[in-house]
Amino acid sequence: MLAEPVAVTKDPAGLARRLTQGSGWLGWVLVLGLLNGLLYVFTVPPWQHYDEPNHFEYVWLVAQHGSVPQPGEFDPIMRRSVADSMIEHGFYAPLGFLPDLNAPEGEIWIGQHPQTGDPPLYYLWAALPVRLLQNRADITAQLYAARLASLVLFLLTLVAARGITTELTPVGHPLRILLPLSLALLPAFVDLMTAVNNDAAAVAIFSWFLWGATRLIQRGLNWLDFFWSLAFALLGLVTRQTAYIAIFLWLLAVVLAWYRKARAPWRRLAWLLGGIVFVAGVGALFSWGDAALWYRESLQAEPDRLESAQAPHGDYIFQLTSSTGESLGSLVQILPIEQTRLLAGKPVTLGAWMWADRPLEARSPEIYLYAKGKGYSRPVSLTTRPQFFAFTTRLGRDTRRAWVVLAPVPASQAEPVEVYFDGVVLAEGAFPLDQAPVYEAPGSITGLWGGMGFTNLLRNGSAEAAGPRVRPWLDGLGERLLPGTGFERLSLTMYSVLDRPAGGWYYLNTFKNLGRTFWAVFGWNGVYLPGAKPYRPLAWITFLGLVGALLAGWRYRRQLPWAVINLFAVALVAVWGFALLRGSNYVFLRTGFLPAARYVYPAVIPALLAFVGGWVVLLDLTLGSWLHKRAQDNLAWLAYLPLGLFFLGLNIFCLISMVGVWRAMGVL
Repeated sequence: MLAEPVAVTKDPAGLARRLTQGSGWLGWVLVLGLLNGLLYVFTVPPWQHYDEPNHFEYVWLVAQHGSVPQPGEFDPIMRRSVADSMIEHGFYAPLGFLPDLNAPEGEIWIGQHPQTGDPPLYYLWAALPVRLLQNRADITAQLYAARLASLVLFLLTLVAARGITTELTPVGHPLRILLPLSLALLPAFVDLMTAVNNDAAAVAIFSWFLWGATRLIQRGLNWLDFFWSLAFALLGLVTRQTAYIAIFLWLLAVVLAWYRKARAPWRRLAWLLGGIVFVAGVGALFSWGDAALWYRESLQAEPDRLESAQAPHGDYIFQLTSSTGESLGSLVQILPIEQTRLLAGKPVTLGAWMWADRPLEARSPEIYLYAKGKGYSRPVSLTTRPQFFAFTTRLGRDTRRAWVVLAPVPASQAEPVEVYFDGVVLAEGAFPLDQAPVYEAPGSITGLWGGMGFTNLLRNGSAEAAGPRVRPWLDGLGERLLPGTGFERLSLTMYSVLDRPAGGWYYLNTFKNLGRTFWAVFGWNGVYLPGAKPYRPLAWITFLGLVGALLAGWRYRRQLPWAVINLFAVALVAVWGFALLRGSNYVFLRTGFLPAARYVYPAVIPALLAFVGGWVVLLDLTLGSWLHKRAQDNLAWLAYLPLGLFFLGLNIFCLISMVGVWRAMGVL
């Protein structure tokens, strides 16, 4: 059980205890959530949520046909009605174009990504009120009906939040009030939970799973909570990818529930078995031996780094292999953005030692320029002995993103083939193409090339440094099971994490975007709060809340339910990690998709529990102590009033700001 703050324990029969005893306060929170949710339902203009037209299309097709549509299925008349409504409500005004309502075969643009093919549970739910209005109301009214279905899921999430705090805290603890209250007033969260979007179902189902898992751990293994948590974990599998992790967390919850009651010898055995399973799992998923800092776009079984007596530089070489009829694949290294900008408009020379297991017509290393959408290389004739090939080109002045590709054979081979590289070098300037560079020392990146000094701009150009690799079977599985999630190639995700100069910008920008969108970004991740640096105060408030959470962890370390906290911590790491890595394929670009907080909202209750709990401790140690010293224990609840006013004020400010922004954009 979480410890009671000092100010509350001095008032055991006070207002806080009366409010948190029974279900009365929950009713008031639900009323507040309902009223606030209705404000967002009808204040946000039609179609102004993430992919709302496409999500509604899925809902409408279910309501119309009474069955789940096939991927890519659509109704031309319905799309025209949606497009008419989008035009009427100013959706296209900020975009600067209007869709072609007479597009062939009804393929009218109402959004970028059709959602048909997504797990069906949310759409079956939202179709219920829409079906009642079909042939009785226009398409916009049907949209509002679907939003109201999401509003119900929002209210169910508030119930789960209250249920979790009831399991973790004693009567009278302010978290029983403040956590559901903060959830009901968290602006961007309410905005998402009142949208036509399967995120609403993922959040509600995951929250109810966490409630069941919390009960299971706190009360010990019992059939009710066992099947409760399992049922919602399984429902997550037919809701959204962001809820899939629930099935693994359920296994952890069962183990934690057993562990709390287990005897010491069984606990030690559990640690031993857990360690064995962990090591075996890591070994099954990953291996060691690929060339570090190179992304392997190949499912070849062999490592792409090989020790070889033929290596012109050092002891190792790159190897690309293919079986009959398969593509040879490629290796890629992204040039850091700052470095690429310095090369814009300048000549560069790219070269490498190359050979193969048989004579072969191939191509040299390629430098790909994103701004031009094409790469530059030269044809080469390979033998079984190493030869040096190079070419010089001038980069365009608009070059901002570029990468070097080792893809010697573009087409699939009629016969198996092995191609080798070593000493891959990219240098600024024009150098003799008939001479190979000479390095100052083994492992050095500087030397002489045709009598001129040079620096190799590529890292690990001779494959001397090794790194981890994703097992090919896992990479292939990701392509089949996780399309559209950013994890189609887990090897690319791992590369983006390990190559900080190439991928660091993405993770920094994504982390900032997750923080902003968690609090107050609206629309399609494009409606921000007005003013100069409006998110900086929110960042400081968040930071202080997390500091308070750490302080609470230390202050009440002997009283906290650490088994539940461990479950919540794993959930936060998994959900936030998934969101951070989701757009990792965009490390090849400078701008692109940055995941928003809707991908982390399934774990919004643990996140707010840490934030609100941290502020409860900070306020208790400051304002609460001040009230206690002045014998104002009957007013102890005032210590937490600033936190409630913060959420209420932020919510009002966001509603006013949204209306102002959409009016300025011509949407309202």
